[in-house]
This record gives sequence, structure tokens and C-alpha cells, in this order.
Amino acid sequence: MSDVHRRLIEWFAAGLMIIGVLIAVIVPSAVISYIIMLLFGIFTGRIMVKIHHKEHMPYILMLGGFVIGYLLGVYYGSRLIVLVSFIVGVYIGHYLYKKGILKDSSF
Repeated sequence: MSDVHRRLIEWFAAGLMIIGVLIAVIVPSAVISYIIMLLFGIFTGRIMVKIHHKEHMPYILMLGGFVIGYLLGVYYGSRLIVLVSFIVGVYIGHYLYKKGILKDSSF
């Protein structure tokens, strides 16, 4: 991976961290925060299935940037419950896509 790609990934992760903070600040309730992170976890689980044989680090860095930003910006609710809902979502998403219950459509 070239130096340009590494820098681009770092900038993209920082941008997602800022977006995560902004979304967390805007969300008006703890329950909605938990649901957002559960859905993002399911999305992340899908990505982990898709990149099974590829390099994981760029994806983990970018998705981790959003999660860290969201955890920093959570005002309502527990950060621990937000993190647990994300992890549960990753496992749910990974399981559903791996078993073929949810399917991805390629355009």
C-alpha cells in the first residue's frame, strides 16, 4: 500500500470520527443511540464478511474512527451499552450474512 493510500485512509477515518461525533450529539435519546450503533454494527458485520480474504486494517481503521467518534459524542445513555450494542450488531450482521439469511445485491 502506498503512502498516499495510507494518508487517505487516515484522513477518511478522521472524517468519519467527526461525523460520528456530530451524529451522536444530534441524537436526542439513549435508545436511538443504541439502535444506531446496533445497525452500524450489523453493517460492519456485513463488511467483515465481504472483505474476508482482503486486507482488514484499512476497513477497521475507518469503521473504528466512526465508532470512537460516536462514543466520544454520546451525551445520552451509557457509552458501555453503546459499545456493547455495536459489538452485538457486528456478531448479528456477520452471522446473518455468513448463513445467507441476508443477501447482498451487486449492481
